[in-house]
Amino acid sequence: MFCLPDARGTSVCLETFRGTWVVLYFYPRDNTPGCTIEAMQFNAALRKFAELGAQVIGVSADSQESHRAFAERHNLFILLLSDTGHTVLEAYDS
Repeated sequence: MFCLPDARGTSVCLETFRGTWVVLYFYPRDNTPGCTIEAMQFNAALRKFAELGAQVIGVSADSQESHRAFAERHNLFILLLSDTGHTVLEAYDS
């Protein structure tokens, strides 16, 4: 079972989403141009994903603090998980 902290430090287990649609995406770093555009596009489409019953989850090796600042800076509401140990990143070969 893979559990990672979100930007607030709450542990989120991917198994929690079993049986629901999940858009799980991996990105290299917070606040880089491409990653910021990608996150903002997912954020803009959150309502559409929610209407389909899907949860959007972004995963990178950045810290919780970095995710928190990234989300605040860009007004992001997507769930960002911190995988500093590369557990999920390696499991998904990312």
